[in-house]
Amino acid sequence: MYKIPISLTSFSDSKHALAIFFDLNKAFDTAWRHSILSTFSGWGINGKMLAFIKNFLSNRCFQVSANGCTSTVKSLENGTPQGSVLSTTLFNIAINDVTRDIRAPIKTTLYADDLTLFIKGNDIISSKNLMQRAIDSLELWSRTTGFCFSPEKTKCVIFSKRKKIQPPEITLYHKILSFCDEIKYLGIIFDSKLNWQNHITYLRKECCNRIRLLKMLVHQHWGADTTILLRLYKILIRSKLDYGATAYASAKPHILNKLNPIQNTSIRTALGAYCTTPVESLYALSDIPSLEARRSELILPEKSN
Repeated sequence: MYKIPISLTSFSDSKHALAIFFDLNKAFDTAWRHSILSTFSGWGINGKMLAFIKNFLSNRCFQVSANGCTSTVKSLENGTPQGSVLSTTLFNIAINDVTRDIRAPIKTTLYADDLTLFIKGNDIISSKNLMQRAIDSLELWSRTTGFCFSPEKTKCVIFSKRKKIQPPEITLYHKILSFCDEIKYLGIIFDSKLNWQNHITYLRKECCNRIRLLKMLVHQHWGADTTILLRLYKILIRSKLDYGATAYASAKPHILNKLNPIQNTSIRTALGAYCTTPVESLYALSDIPSLEARRSELILPEKSN
């Protein structure tokens, strides 16, 4: 996840980043079993292991029951059984070579069926031409693997700190892709200006709901003790703030500061402190760093890598 925000936030005011967020139609249901087995053989995995995988994927059937009526049994010719621990690994093997023909300066990220291509540059037309070539290679890959991208759900975003750039025409399967000003990717809302305002608003809303849960556990006679409440804060609320922090940490201070009341309220609730208790005292009593210090703590390992 971090590869995208680090690249997007590192360009100058004169540059832009063109990103395409792909959507696979029925991703797990369309994985070719033959392709998976061929990949195993190509890796030198044969014998009982290959036989086990083949048996796992073969003779799969399904039946639908609704309102007391049951359908006939149908066979599944392709796909990996959803819900199985092994299915995700097999799907990752099937899609592993999706970016094999993508060349620099196009960069790629792949997490399960979430594929993203992006390129930084000064000229949007040049970026568009390079991106179109990459998309054409993905079309060819999809035709040889059984997968199919959805042009309707695949979205384009131009990240730029300049004034609005006119979106170029980019096609997938001869259909023009749509551009949007923001997109939610792996739980993080990326806006085209990368000011993170909408994501911070989303975080505040989510965390406020969790604070209510924390307050329900506070009572002088039967409530949870301070240690448990602080632990719950870290598990339920701070973990939500930590996720994606290395990305949205580039937001301006006045936007990031909107998250501070979330932590301060949570700590006051856990400690039973007065509303007049200084914030510095809250951090000292709870042994919890400020959110700014916490983000710096999370960013350092990423930069060292």
